[in-house]
Amino acid sequence: MAKKILVVTPGCDPQGHILPITEAQKAQLEDETMLTASGVSDTHGLGNHDGPGYGVSTSRMGGGEARGSAGSTGDEPLGYAALTFEALSPCCTGPVVQAMPALAEALHLDWAFINEGQKLPDFKVLAMDMDSTVINIECIDEIADFCGKKAEVAAITEAAMRGEIADYGDSLRRRVALLKGLPESVLQKVIDERLQINPGARELVAAAKAAGLHTLLVSGGFTQFTRHVAQTLGFDQVKCNELEIRDGVLTGDLVGELVDGAVKKATFEAACAARGAAPTQGIAIGDGANDLPMMSVAGMSVAYRAKPSVAQKANRQIRFGRLDSVLVGIG
Repeated sequence: MAKKILVVTPGCDPQGHILPITEAQKAQLEDETMLTASGVSDTHGLGNHDGPGYGVSTSRMGGGEARGSAGSTGDEPLGYAALTFEALSPCCTGPVVQAMPALAEALHLDWAFINEGQKLPDFKVLAMDMDSTVINIECIDEIADFCGKKAEVAAITEAAMRGEIADYGDSLRRRVALLKGLPESVLQKVIDERLQINPGARELVAAAKAAGLHTLLVSGGFTQFTRHVAQTLGFDQVKCNELEIRDGVLTGDLVGELVDGAVKKATFEAACAARGAAPTQGIAIGDGANDLPMMSVAGMSVAYRAKPSVAQKANRQIRFGRLDSVLVGIG
């Protein structure tokens, strides 16, 4: 059985600039895990959220640059863009697993165990949810804001994402019905005025494509938004819901198959099978309960800023950092 490597990655600020792991934090992690860490720093513009967030050099760099601050003098405390620790036999990971949750919470760091020697090209498919994963918003909530019903719709969305509503399809239809009568133009307004790509999404998708992975955007969201995001980031395939629009007005209904958790899983499995791969050769990333079915069969499941019920079932969590932190240790 492959040995396990502990990977620790830092948080980021609202602009996506990495907040480097300090020497003091590294020492604390080594002391409490009783493991030796190697530092990883970015040599390609660590402070620039439009560039790669995580590099592969073992050198260190100034924390001020990593934060993207102006006028850095180079005298700031040195820090790390990530830490990887010595490999452990699976039977020896228990004490680290017990120590890391509280330690990572206190230091605002993310952590995970990965298989020694595992690399990104070992995977064949990268599947990502869209709303609150690849992008910063729940699109349906923002659409509802244009008819004064955001609070009502957002409450249903939040409950559905926490897994508190058993029938996701029913919850979606209830929310879509509240949008009846809105002009189609509000969809573009949401894209233009509110939708932003989450930090690290561009870099993760680009790295996956460069490594030969098929990239899949699989969403309970809607075509107008998935089309924009897929074109912006270069996803190879999209699966999503479609709003019914007649004469430029939302009818309050959906068209075609409703994309729920079961459909997300089936789409992910089909994408893997089409490439002669098992789902265990796929990476699935999401934040809500409707992502759990596809995450449950993936070789690497990543919970991004996720609801607790989702985070506790994932192989890997990103609570504080960027989406491309997934690449550390395998990129």
